[in-house]
Order: sequence, then C-alpha cells, then structure tokens
Amino acid sequence: MLKRLVWALLVVTLIGVFGSFWLGTGKSQSGQSSLQGIVTDDKGAPVGTAIVRARHLQSGVSKIGLTDPQGRFWLPQLSKGQYQISAGKKGYDGGNSQTVDVEGPLEDLHFNLTVLPIVPASQLSSDDIIRYLPEGPGKMMVSGSCGACHSLRVVFSQGGRSRSEWTAVLKRMLNVPGGYIQINDDNTPPIIDYLTKYLGPDSRLPEELGSKVKNVYQEELPAAHELIYTEYDIPTPLSAPHTAIPDNRGNVWFSEYGAGKIGRVTLDTGKITEYPLKTPDQHPHGITVGDDGVVWYPAPPFVLGRLDPETGEMAEYRVPDFEDGENPMPHSIVVAKDGKVWFTETHRPTPGAISSYDPDTRQFKRYMLEEGSVPYGIIEKDGIIWFTLIFPGKLGFLDPKTGEMQYFAVPTEATQTRRLRFDSKGRLWFGEFSTDKIGVFDPSTKEFTEYDLPFRGSPYSIHVDGDDYVWAASFDRDSFIRFDPDTKTMLEYPLPGSGVIIRDIWADEQGRMWFAQNGLNKISSAEYVLKPAAR
Repeated sequence: MLKRLVWALLVVTLIGVFGSFWLGTGKSQSGQSSLQGIVTDDKGAPVGTAIVRARHLQSGVSKIGLTDPQGRFWLPQLSKGQYQISAGKKGYDGGNSQTVDVEGPLEDLHFNLTVLPIVPASQLSSDDIIRYLPEGPGKMMVSGSCGACHSLRVVFSQGGRSRSEWTAVLKRMLNVPGGYIQINDDNTPPIIDYLTKYLGPDSRLPEELGSKVKNVYQEELPAAHELIYTEYDIPTPLSAPHTAIPDNRGNVWFSEYGAGKIGRVTLDTGKITEYPLKTPDQHPHGITVGDDGVVWYPAPPFVLGRLDPETGEMAEYRVPDFEDGENPMPHSIVVAKDGKVWFTETHRPTPGAISSYDPDTRQFKRYMLEEGSVPYGIIEKDGIIWFTLIFPGKLGFLDPKTGEMQYFAVPTEATQTRRLRFDSKGRLWFGEFSTDKIGVFDPSTKEFTEYDLPFRGSPYSIHVDGDDYVWAASFDRDSFIRFDPDTKTMLEYPLPGSGVIIRDIWADEQGRMWFAQNGLNKISSAEYVLKPAAR
C-alpha cells in the first residue's frame, strides 16, 4: 500500500497539481483541513518523535501525529472546528496547549518542550521499568506475572501500598475471569515481598527509575512521522476495552472488559454508543462481525453474545460448563464463512477447548484440546479453524468436516503465542510474546521461521497489511513494529501514549488498523500519512 501510494504521489507532484504540499494546500476537496508546525526544546533544537495531538472540541475525536527528525509535524484530514493542540515526549514537560480554529488555511504552530530532570512514572513503558527494576528473587515473577496481562506502569501507579494492601491486590488478580494470570499460591509470597520492599509506603523507586531512564533515553525513531492515529474516548471510565473491529457499514465495534459492555463508534459522527450486557458479572473479551453485520462476543466466565446492529437487540447464550463443572471461559472469537461462530475456551485447570455455535440450530459443539493446552487466538481460512496455544506455545488447526486436529510446536520453547494472521502467500504469522520474536509457519511445508526483535518487545497482537508487511504491537515498548519479510528489516512506530496495550488488530477496507487502547480507555486507528514536502 505505501509503495503504491508513494509512486502515485511522485507522479502527482511532478505534474504540479498540488503545489507546495504533497496532499494539498491546507484545504482538501472534501472540505477538510490540515495543520503543520514544529516542536523544539527549551534550547531551540528540534525534537523528533514528539507526539502532537489535536482534539476536536465539538466531537472529542483526536488526530495524533509525530514529528520527523527535524521536529516538523503534519496533521491532515481535520474537520472544521475548534481544536485543542498539544505536544509532548518522554522526558519532556508538554508545556501549554493551544486552541486553534480550523477553517481552511494551513496553520503554522510552534511548540516548545522543556527537558525534565527525570522521566515521570506516567511516561515509563514496561520496558523502561523491567530494565531498571532492582534485582531480587521477585523481579522476574513481577515482570512475568504482572506484566503478562497489563503494563507494569499500572503497578507503579499503585505504589506506596503496605504488605496487606499488596496481598489484597494479588488475591484480586487471582480471580480475574478469562485471564492468563500466572500467579498462584506458590509464587505470591515472593511477589508480595518484592512489591512491599520496593513499592511500599515510603518507596522512591519510581523517581529512581525515572532518573536512570532519563540518563540513557536518547532514542529517535526516524519513521515515526509516517503514521497518523485517530482516537475516540470511551464514555465509561476504566472500561478496559479489549478488542475493536470495523464492520463494512461505517462502524467500529469494541468490547469493554472492565465495564461489561459492547460499544460502537459511528465513524461519520464520532459518536460512541454503549450496550450493557444482559447477563451480570460477564466480561467481554474478543468481538467479531459476521458477513451479515451481526456482532458476536464471548464474555467470560460463560456467555456467548449476539448484537443486532440494526435494532441494538442483544441475545446471550449460556456456554455449557466443562465436565468438571468449571466455567468454560470463552475468550477469542471468529465467524466462519458458513455462519458458524467459533471461539477459544481457556478453561482451567487445563486443557481448554475450541468450540462452535450454530446460530441456526442454537447448538454448541466442543472440541477438547490435548492435555496442558490453553488456547488463545483464533482465525478461519478456507473452512479450516486455526488457533494458538499460549501454553505450551503451539499453533494448531481443526478441520470441522472431519474433526481432525493437529498441533505444531513453535521451535523456541515457552513462547506464549497469542494472535495469528495469514499473508497473501498463505503463510501464518504470529508473535512470540515471552521470547521477543516474530514467527511464521508455512502450512504447505510445516516449517517455522523465527525473527528476533532487536529489543525486548513482547509482541502481542499481529496484523498483515495489503503489502504483506507484518505489524506487531509491542506490549512492553508502547509501539508498533513493522517487519518487511522481503528485506528482513524492522521499523518501529511509537504509539500515542504510555501503557497503551493493544490486544488485537483488525483492518478496515481502507487499510486502517483498528485497535483498543486497553490501558488508556480509547478506541484508535492507525494509517499511513504523508507529511508536507520540504520547503
């Protein structure tokens, strides 16, 4: 997509249609406008990779871009109206925001950021925290257990707790429905000891880590300005949105794990509508949309739900318990081409299962997995159901016609495979969360190839775009990683915040990547953008 876009842009530029700017002169044919400017530090030097946010005050929708290495930014496709514009970057004070009336002409804005003596805890990524946590018997347990489900910044924001308070937090985590909490009675004592010692009532650890990060943080990402983000704030506070997926009718649907709701963004207006689940104490994880536009969602501990987008009517079905009487914990979901709904079940103790629901007969069917298996992501291709096993780290497929099921162990052990996507060549890509790799499996040869990330990244969700670039969302670094399978090169793109947490990515017909910001209570899209031509 980007290659074709750059070629088309070159042709247009050569014939001089658009003048000074690659995509127009401030006011597009659709009546939308653009903003540009520069970000500098308190010494007047340009600040690259700074985040510039323009929030439309009437709709609440935000456009976010990043500066290039010369500190320049460009925010296109802005609707007319009043915007609050702000800029910021890790290790800097964002300074004052500006309110701008956008009516057509391109505005030139200048933001000045002040270097901070330390990086505040609110700007730290999980990678920052893990890198500088004090050594001790509980360090790896904290990073591996607490950091497996949410950003470690959440833990730091809860600092200053006593031993009894940390004990209560751990007990609460043990009861999170449908999660992959790696906390048990055996490892909680050292975790509590570590948290109490370093994040107790008199802790200064966040400040100490912020100082260490400040002394080494000089990272610039030269491709950062190539993406632009659009954000929608969810009305319900702390809703913990899990997954967002577009339909083909101008909507984006999302699940609100923390609020027990399903949400819809109407893209024409930016309006968000929320639909509370009918069954109490259920927590929707995945969400999907069938070809008929009907929305389906699994909600642990035991609900499969259906939402009619035309009427808003919801129906919820009780997923059968396992033979041991335990709840099924439905997790990720896909609708096959024949209309059947497939989902993973993370029943504990293991094994879990792959299950289907037939909307015509209203019948469930369960396919048990091998012992020790906990499933996670699920997709369908050519009538075959493919899935990952986060434990023990495998890929698998199920042929619904024959019931045949096969497993393929990822070469690197204990990888925690989560999401998976096919490319145009029929290869299956996936992230290796705990071993910092991107993997690919060729179903025709049954061979794996793995590519190491150049840093600790914990790739969680995965997406393959129309040009067969592979995108992975880094859980630890608050960034996208784009991998080119042809050149074997990787580019990193910062996400517009700290502690974002992207659990899945789905693209719309325009190629925009949609995702929920699980840690920041937003629904977002990312797409390529072209900055103004150099002047």
